[in-house]
Amino acid sequence: MSPRVSPAWLDRREAADAAARSEELADRLARQLPSGGVAIHDLGGGSGSMGRWLAPRLPSPQHWVVHDRDPDLLELAAAGGAETVLTDIGGLTPSDLAGADAVVASALLDLLTEAELRTLLGACRGLPTLLALTVVGRVQLAPQDAREEGWHGRGCTGRRGGRPSAGAPFHRPSPLVIMPSWPS
Repeated sequence: MSPRVSPAWLDRREAADAAARSEELADRLARQLPSGGVAIHDLGGGSGSMGRWLAPRLPSPQHWVVHDRDPDLLELAAAGGAETVLTDIGGLTPSDLAGADAVVASALLDLLTEAELRTLLGACRGLPTLLALTVVGRVQLAPQDAREEGWHGRGCTGRRGGRPSAGAPFHRPSPLVIMPSWPS
């Protein structure tokens, strides 16, 4: 994973991220959730920005669990009412998501290696999963994989020299990727 990001930087980008997110795909996720209380796990959730945007769009009551590797950011998420888990997202297991009704992440996928991404997707298998990315340029998915047919989305964040660009400007809206129950 890439270096940690500062709370101030996340605070500055929160409004742009919120404006770029898709209401339509958030609604699709909401339709996949059970009625009554729901548990939503936010992977790499930092200070809880995704939850602040998504919570009003999902059924209530909600229990948010924010997973991150940065204790300072988790402290901010806890102050907002979320349960927090200090963890290495790249090593996530299905037991880490026990009790989850859905999994969400924002601006995380471009920070993971391919192996970490495969591990994360394996842990999310069978759960409605919404993954948000801020698009700043052309995207190419390679290699082609038949499993991509279940994905609904159009891109990933900017990169410089093959590495994520944490300071990339916001040029395009952020697609959200919803992965309905991943086939076994």
